Amino acid sequence: MGWMIKTSKDVDILIERGIISSMLGSNTDLVALFGRISKMGWPHDYLDLCRELHDYRTSNPWHKWKANLKRDYFDTPWKIASTIAAVILLLLTFMQTVCSFLSVLALAAN
Repeated sequence: MGWMIKTSKDVDILIERGIISSMLGSNTDLVALFGRISKMGWPHDYLDLCRELHDYRTSNPWHKWKANLKRDYFDTPWKIASTIAAVILLLLTFMQTVCSFLSVLALAAN
């Protein structure tokens, strides 16, 4: 964030868009705070954790698919219910297709 917040006008824009909120006295104090934080650098533990998370996510595509599935389809109860209903309808449609195919084969055999 330190590279993004250089002036109090930058802080005004971020507050206006609802990206950050400030409980400090003024926007210049917030600019100074982010300037000090950006000079501190990233802790090595945090970088190691980021690397481990990245390696875990890219080691198997299923991890990414599962995260996307949870984020997109299972984050609210209504989305869960509609996804389950859609899967049930697809299964019933597939069963109906198989039964129709089998009945056509049975009629053709007679």
